[in-house]
Amino acid sequence: MGYTLSLFGKDISKFKIEFTTLGIFGICFVISLFFVVHHTVHQQHDAVKINLAGRQRMLSQKLAKELFLFKEDKISAQEVINTITVFDTTLIALTNGGEAPLDLLQKTFRTLPAMDIPETKEKLQSVISLWSILKENSLCYLKEKNDACLSDFFNRNDRFLHLIDATVTMMQERSEKNNFKSQFMIYLALILFIIVLVFLVVREIVKLAEASQHIEELEHFLPICSHCKRIRLLEEDPMAMSSWVVLEDFLNEEKDMKFSHGICPSCAVEHYPGIYEKIKSRSSIQK
Repeated sequence: MGYTLSLFGKDISKFKIEFTTLGIFGICFVISLFFVVHHTVHQQHDAVKINLAGRQRMLSQKLAKELFLFKEDKISAQEVINTITVFDTTLIALTNGGEAPLDLLQKTFRTLPAMDIPETKEKLQSVISLWSILKENSLCYLKEKNDACLSDFFNRNDRFLHLIDATVTMMQERSEKNNFKSQFMIYLALILFIIVLVFLVVREIVKLAEASQHIEELEHFLPICSHCKRIRLLEEDPMAMSSWVVLEDFLNEEKDMKFSHGICPSCAVEHYPGIYEKIKSRSSIQK
């Protein structure tokens, strides 16, 4: 009973260790998977943001060209205002989050999260500050055709383009870092998955080995009758009398052993007391 309880306690302890180990690997795998999904979603937003930030540079050049065309009365003020609106809405969405137009006709929009990188957001705030001046100069020229407004616009435009380029570069670098993190987390999740899989396979192999060893140990136990001392033949029906044989027959059947019979002193005294005493006396005289 005590031995059984000891084995039961060892099984519980082993189960706790296996469960804890498997739980730790499982939690790490889930965390890694969460970060992979999280970075994947961020990568999708980053890709859209980088494309829109790159388009901002094109729009700033487009705006400069349209102001020239408006000056020559080749396009209407509304066409220029549409470009200003697309640029302005996109810049606000890139910085503070919100709806950003994906096309110049503003028919399709994409909801962007607010910029969460302090350095990039600070750069975008600088773009907004300079853009507010360029936007004011553009609207001023569209309304009054004031050459001073147009001149101030072009004087600041080169600096504005460089600022946009620096912002796009910063966003691209951040996206590349996120890509590296995502790849690292994917590899980490894969490694953890393989470790858990190997752990489970090895555990099953160990269990099979232990079961096989236990069976081998049980095979060394001989079923013997507690009264007549007959031994049951292995793999035979325990309820059939023919399955129970005396020791000589068992060893001859299982081990292929031959016997020669004698008698021990105890049995000789019990069964043949007279003969035993004569043999014993004769043996003493000869000595």
